[in-house]
Amino acid sequence: MSLGHRLLVLLLALAAPACSGSEDPAGGQSTSGQGAANPGPQAPNPAQGEPQAGEAEQNQQEIDSTKPAFLEVRLKMKGTGEMMGGVPFDVQWDDEGAPSKTASGTDPDGTRTLRFDHGAQLIAIIPRSSAYTGPTFHSDKTLMLGGVTHVVEIEVPPGGITTGTVYSETGDPVPGATVTAFFKSPDELDRESKPSVDIFTTTDDQGNFALGGFPEGPFVLESGGDHRVSVFRPGGLIREGQRLDGLEIFLEPAHEVYGQVIDSQEQPIAGARVVAGKPARRQNRKPTALEGIWLYQARAVVTKSDENGLFTLPAVPESQTWNLNVTHPDYRRGLGLIEAGQIDVWVTLEQGASVEGMVRGEDGRPISQVQVWMFWPSGQDTTFTGLDGTYHFGGRPPTEDVFLVFYKPEAGMLLEGPMSLDTGTEAVDVELEGGQLLGGLVVDAEENPVVGAMVTIEGRLPSPDYLRARMPERFLELDAQITNSEGRFLFTELDDNHFEIRISAPGVGEKVLENVTSGRNDLLIKLD
Repeated sequence: MSLGHRLLVLLLALAAPACSGSEDPAGGQSTSGQGAANPGPQAPNPAQGEPQAGEAEQNQQEIDSTKPAFLEVRLKMKGTGEMMGGVPFDVQWDDEGAPSKTASGTDPDGTRTLRFDHGAQLIAIIPRSSAYTGPTFHSDKTLMLGGVTHVVEIEVPPGGITTGTVYSETGDPVPGATVTAFFKSPDELDRESKPSVDIFTTTDDQGNFALGGFPEGPFVLESGGDHRVSVFRPGGLIREGQRLDGLEIFLEPAHEVYGQVIDSQEQPIAGARVVAGKPARRQNRKPTALEGIWLYQARAVVTKSDENGLFTLPAVPESQTWNLNVTHPDYRRGLGLIEAGQIDVWVTLEQGASVEGMVRGEDGRPISQVQVWMFWPSGQDTTFTGLDGTYHFGGRPPTEDVFLVFYKPEAGMLLEGPMSLDTGTEAVDVELEGGQLLGGLVVDAEENPVVGAMVTIEGRLPSPDYLRARMPERFLELDAQITNSEGRFLFTELDDNHFEIRISAPGVGEKVLENVTSGRNDLLIKLD
């Protein structure tokens, strides 16, 4: 009997319900220049005779469901093999069908042993940033067995390091300032209302900082607090293990701005998305002495109005004028301006035109995840139906020549319009019937099947000014095929329309068929 079969027999004989053990917290230590790690499970006590690291091979046949299982994590530096202590990591495992997670960190020797219940299913081990290592991800589907120590060795990448100084508005270094790092681009950061900090540190008495553990990729550094905000903040791309010295963060006094979003009747609008920031903040970046590193202006503030239409911008630089961009599904976009030093502002939104409805199948049941496009002469938008089959487009100015396209694989395709939108809501319910077919056989002059002929289709435009590129079969890339080994072609899931069909085969001939109605699969096309 093989070792694998013996393990399976023992496991079936000794199996107990799988559940994670409740570990005692171990003292997690902060790494220099990093945020404090969450406490993790306590390592076992060797004096109690519990399995030790490296005993997995000896214990393969000593599975005991009444004993705990042990996971030994070993973290080594990529490239050097050096054992890395002080590296925080998370362990994800399956706890009786529910994903669970615990936080821990390696001891000075670069290892840590954790205890789990017999039968716990490991999912992943995720080393996080430390002073000298970057984050990584290790997938592992090991079934942890009682009485056995499972050893997992992971290479961690060298982390990038940044050093620099935080300056006040007077050009003086700022001691005790918090410096935060985000592992994303300034554009990504600008779109988030409450971005999570990846790592952070505090400046020393001279306003200097050192921060390690960056993964390869984009990053942004910020500082602030004590009614100050970063008006120039470094960001760009950092390579694996790269060190960037001499970075500078410039602060300026900031204040809160209070605002309200109202409608034309001066009634509050709840749930409006408010984006506030300096005009052209993304384009007006300053180069630094480091290649690929720039000084970006203050980050935008993204928030929403509450049930009374109120919102707060917590840190607007006192010397800057900021723009406000306010959107809501049921209203037209509103713009506002915050002058330097201004502490309150309100924005009025005008009622917009909306389109909403439900998508059903032939059986009358709602269809979810149907993609819906709305086209108008100067733009377009898209959304998906929800679980109840409904969709909604809102906040549009009054518009004419609006078209809707509905599509879901196997459910079908539909083009609706034109329609005119005025203030208020237009209801458009549709039914998808699985889509129309269009197919046939291509033969040569002797009526032999033509293999590899190119077949393209173009549907009739719904209006003379409608763009060909917006025809659903075109932008969904369902408008071209090559005949198969029997000379046949078949287009499926088309809109109910009339089509022009073009067929060509080098050395055989070509033909154009006009005004062919969809729903046919019996076309016989002879190339002369």
